[in-house]
Amino acid sequence: MALAEMTRQCTQLANGRCITHLTHGQMVGIAFLVEGGLLSIIAVVGLFLVVIVRTPRYREKTPAAQWRNRMMTPIDIYVLSLFIADLIHGIGVVLGVRWLAQGEVFCGTYCTVQGALLQGSQTVVAFSTLAIAVHTFAIVFLKKGESSIIFSTVVVGVMWLYVILFISIAAGIHSKPDNPFYAPTPYWCWVSSNFPSERITGEYGWLWLTALVSLLLYVVLYLFLRGNIVHCQNSWIKLEFRWITQRKPVIPGSSAAKDAFIMLLYPISYICLIIGSSIVRWIDFVPQAHNSQHPDQQIVPVAVIFLAQSILALSGVVNVVLLAYTRQGLLMVEILYPGDVWGATRPTAHHVFSQL
Repeated sequence: MALAEMTRQCTQLANGRCITHLTHGQMVGIAFLVEGGLLSIIAVVGLFLVVIVRTPRYREKTPAAQWRNRMMTPIDIYVLSLFIADLIHGIGVVLGVRWLAQGEVFCGTYCTVQGALLQGSQTVVAFSTLAIAVHTFAIVFLKKGESSIIFSTVVVGVMWLYVILFISIAAGIHSKPDNPFYAPTPYWCWVSSNFPSERITGEYGWLWLTALVSLLLYVVLYLFLRGNIVHCQNSWIKLEFRWITQRKPVIPGSSAAKDAFIMLLYPISYICLIIGSSIVRWIDFVPQAHNSQHPDQQIVPVAVIFLAQSILALSGVVNVVLLAYTRQGLLMVEILYPGDVWGATRPTAHHVFSQL
């Protein structure tokens, strides 16, 4: 189908709701989104390349038995899933470059691909972040699950299967040409506003659940690492809360306060990434916020929308930075910090868990 013919067809769909003609300011906003997505792609691919290039050298200096144990841990499985999802999300955001070239966003195969990539990737990011939070809590607080690689693999498989099935079934059921499942919303393609339930069950419900659960679990870990919460009689069921002034370090050479603060960085960063986008979408979900005569009129200022989405587009960059500077033991990233650079081997997540 020729582009002109496709554009005319999209303009006719649902009283014009299937096409957005972009202004200069909106195109500038999309350009910022594309740059954010590109930065996430570069960050994730760069991390993978560094690990791949340096792994052989690391393997030569590591005994075979230790290499097998360090090659992959349960949380590594979740982290790998997280970064793959971040990479896919970055690709979905970068696809917006076509809207820049065309000066409009319209329905079609390209729109469907972008919508599916954005929805699926952010859902997997939420799932993976939640799994990392729960598993970290289990290892540090409950002292369980440090070697459950099979279980982690199954969990990740279920995550991706759910997302693939949801997208496939939803897009298949709602495949009417005059009411597509993925449509301009309005500056990129995502789940159409005609399907609010699918928006929540397919993405935003999981984002909000992940933020809430992660914050709760990491706050408990924060208090545990500070020594405010202790196990009584070596039982995690029986807990005691203490008000302390002297903190016991968890990592040798490090302070307990620093260890605890690191735990809080994860929910804080995740909430910062999604809060803007979530507020914008939540306003969009409230029917009373819309003009009854113009239901598609944009309520939230365009600048706010693009700012929130640009922050979300940097998800890959934020996750790579967090991994590189707080949990170097995952994905063998401690090879990025050799002892001759730092003067001593930096503590890893493995060291944290083994000291508890």
